[in-house]
Amino acid sequence: MHASDNILIVDDNPNNLQVLASILQTEGYKVRPALSGELALRTLDSQLPDLILLDVRMPGMDGYETCRQLKARTDSHDIPVLFISALYEIEDKLNAFRAGAVDYITKPFQAEEVLARVRTQMELARTRKALLATNAQLLALMEQLVQSEKLKSLGFLAAGVAHELNTPIGNALLVTDAMEQMTADFVAAQARGDAQPSVDALVTTFREGAPFILRNLQRAAKLIQSLKEVTVDRASERRRSVHVQRLVNDAVAVMRTHLSKTPYQIVVDVAPDLTLETYPGHLEQILENLIQNAIIHGFDGATSGTIRIGAQPAPEGGLSMRVADDGKGIAPENVNKVFDPFFTTKLGQGGSGLGLHIVYTLATGILGGSISVVSPPGAGTQFTLTLPLIAPLPPEAPLPP
Repeated sequence: MHASDNILIVDDNPNNLQVLASILQTEGYKVRPALSGELALRTLDSQLPDLILLDVRMPGMDGYETCRQLKARTDSHDIPVLFISALYEIEDKLNAFRAGAVDYITKPFQAEEVLARVRTQMELARTRKALLATNAQLLALMEQLVQSEKLKSLGFLAAGVAHELNTPIGNALLVTDAMEQMTADFVAAQARGDAQPSVDALVTTFREGAPFILRNLQRAAKLIQSLKEVTVDRASERRRSVHVQRLVNDAVAVMRTHLSKTPYQIVVDVAPDLTLETYPGHLEQILENLIQNAIIHGFDGATSGTIRIGAQPAPEGGLSMRVADDGKGIAPENVNKVFDPFFTTKLGQGGSGLGLHIVYTLATGILGGSISVVSPPGAGTQFTLTLPLIAPLPPEAPLPP
């Protein structure tokens, strides 16, 4: 028993209240009496009990209705209710359980029986509270891990783009430096009064160097724009009209920075006229996680590999998107586990087991769709994402006027 355990006794007979209170107080319980169901409900506003002992036959609101109202309230819904009544028919007991009771004691009662039933319900209530608290903590931890994994994925992309930017920007800087040096030499030659400064060489260098610099800076700008689209969409999480082919190409452009030094390639086959009203950042996150999954698990160090991304109208409406690889596939015993949180075949090798769980959560949650996986032995893996043409609004979002 805990020092904070308190019990509300509801009975219209003062003698019954006194007897029950005496039994419970002897065992150290804190007791509060109420002579009617109405009074019992009003006492909840000042303090919630841990357990309620409730009579059935009372004037005004009987025990059944009192119990139903207790269970209808958010603050008292989970408080266990134990009926103590002189009614002993099976139907009387069934009515009590239908109203929400956890136990039923018939009068006249024995003190030992009341204490035993009360102790049992108190222990169950404490266990239930502990489980709810633990579950809330686990859900909070899961959310933290999921957010951490999302940030990790975004950081992974940013690092790849930053690495890939080194080449075009480095090339542009190299040629610019050469052009600057030739210009300085030309100006110096003029200042010395040289009769024939090398004008032809300078013009040739500028004619060839300027387009080279432009191409490399355009390449860098495209990479930066791709990353910007990904990060802005993911940060805003706003539903908007999406050109599917463009979205897929942007996501693939960012991921190709990680494939440039691997023997793997991505082939996109998406019709140019497909559009969705959806959350582009979340859809890009799904594509990136599926591509990473193919690289890490599907190919797993293979000397070659192809990831194919396709999209078409779904037969049942909406859009069907496929991400398939020709890698080693998924072991048959693991196919039904890949979307489970923390499931990974790379335990101890950096795998969190949350990548595909995030995919499943985003696809079936905010995007309002579904996702499935098939992996015939030796024939690679295909994920099929089915999305509605218009994603549902979040519960807290107001409907458009």
